[in-house]
Amino acid sequence: MHKQPALRLAASNPDQVNNSLVSLARSCGIALRVNKGFKARYDKHGVFLGYDETGALVASIDGTPEGIAAMRSRIEGAFTPAARDQVEEWLAELAVLAPRRNDGDGNAALVVSAYSQRLSGYPADVVREALLGRVWRFWPSWAELHEVCEDLTKQRRAVRAELDRAAADQIEAGNLAVERPSGVSGDIAPQNAQHACKAPSAASGDGAPNG
Repeated sequence: MHKQPALRLAASNPDQVNNSLVSLARSCGIALRVNKGFKARYDKHGVFLGYDETGALVASIDGTPEGIAAMRSRIEGAFTPAARDQVEEWLAELAVLAPRRNDGDGNAALVVSAYSQRLSGYPADVVREALLGRVWRFWPSWAELHEVCEDLTKQRRAVRAELDRAAADQIEAGNLAVERPSGVSGDIAPQNAQHACKAPSAASGDGAPNG
């Protein structure tokens, strides 16, 4: 695993990464909107009562096939996980800040291993924010961390899902047979997002555009 893209991602917080995706979309000529999800509510007689929030986020995208393909090739950088040793360092720092409720149970190494394995499924910036960006009075349970990580990741997941849906629709319509490009890490750190789609062929080895 290349550590540099993950470290650059972790240097930003999830809000900054989400904002960089908006800038990335704009540079790709894509109109991107992310809104709260709602569902209709009816009474037992089928009378419409209003809308309730679902807790999910829904993205909408309007762009050319080329722009959508370019953004799909870059957005994967927003999902770059941290290296395991980096996650373990963050967990060690958290252990100093938030004492375990059952400290002294002799399972510290097992806890770190179990948490590291599960946190490897989330982007580096999300993991760092969940562990060190939040104030934990006590060592968080995995259920608590999982809830935070899921919440912090849901916006970029919604954007990626909508990009994939838009690309699939274009393929079905015969506009452009596009596949997710391979071999591009898609570094979308905020400082790189603005020009990411304007010169995708100039990407360096770690996915950051030259210049």
